[in-house]
Amino acid sequence: MSNKLNFTALTKLNPTIYEEFINSLGQKVQLVEHPINGDESPVIAIFPDLQLAYYTDFFECEEISEVGGEYEVVIIANEFLHGAN
Repeated sequence: MSNKLNFTALTKLNPTIYEEFINSLGQKVQLVEHPINGDESPVIAIFPDLQLAYYTDFFECEEISEVGGEYEVVIIANEFLHGAN
């Protein structure tokens, strides 16, 4: 999926934060639940300092929250990536 979301509209809905961490590129990441569809939608990755938000392809946080892991979420050259390593 990996679709970009409207950061402002999403954050106004106060989504539930599953996890918050700093990725290997020093970017703050919040993994959140969709505020309306809940766990029926993939986990959303919010990069608050960059004011960006994207659907991930994952329904659980374990693999995408591992800093330096195979599926780490990052923004490189304005592109959302799962596992840039």
